[in-house]
Amino acid sequence: MKTTILLDGDCVVYRTGHGCQEKFEWGDTESIVADKDHTLSTVDSFIYDLKKDLEADKVVVCLSDHRNFRKELNPDYKANRDPSKRPVYYQDIRDHFFANYNTVMLPRLEADDILGILATHPSAPDKRIITSLDKDLLQIPGYVYNYTKPDEGIHEVSEEESYWLFMFQTLMGDPVDNYKGCHRVGEKTALKLLNKAQEAGENLWEFVVKTYVQRGHPEEDAVLNARMARILRYGEYDMKTQEVKLWER
Repeated sequence: MKTTILLDGDCVVYRTGHGCQEKFEWGDTESIVADKDHTLSTVDSFIYDLKKDLEADKVVVCLSDHRNFRKELNPDYKANRDPSKRPVYYQDIRDHFFANYNTVMLPRLEADDILGILATHPSAPDKRIITSLDKDLLQIPGYVYNYTKPDEGIHEVSEEESYWLFMFQTLMGDPVDNYKGCHRVGEKTALKLLNKAQEAGENLWEFVVKTYVQRGHPEEDAVLNARMARILRYGEYDMKTQEVKLWER
């Protein structure tokens, strides 16, 4: 069976882009120095090495659209992101992907969603490995690889594990992406509560809803956060209408 790398292009844009530039400060003045050719060749070298390390036959790069269906659900989503913090060659790297690689960007979707859709295609003829730094991709059953932790190898995510992480993210929200979870439930509390519920054999979704309600939320808050947290899978996006099939309880 052939192997395809599903690469989170957003991570490469930011990690390589920032890694190939240098900041200088003189009092109140700040300058950023970067070389475009060096930046793009670093991207190419990274992909070449990744393909070799994973013995892959093909690489598909996934990029986020500038529109985002989650912002339609919650205007605060990623509102904390400062566009000025993008690397100097942000757009150049994206353009380089489209010009030189098999690159996919779908209207209203983030790279994560495209990775999830492609990775869960029921009739895929190849082994597909999601390659990203984003731990949220462990929500997707299948193969996931973090290239900054090569010693951990390729992680095979089970349906049970992926669902647990989905419920975990729903319960705690995501401060990085700027949407709040259940009141007074951070990462440690969510981990403790959800593990306890799982050990007791509780239905995890019902437990999440119960926790929200006990802490002063309407059930709709839990549903909204589940829809924010959910990384799409095959069948949850209509390629023709560009409509997202929102998660249902």
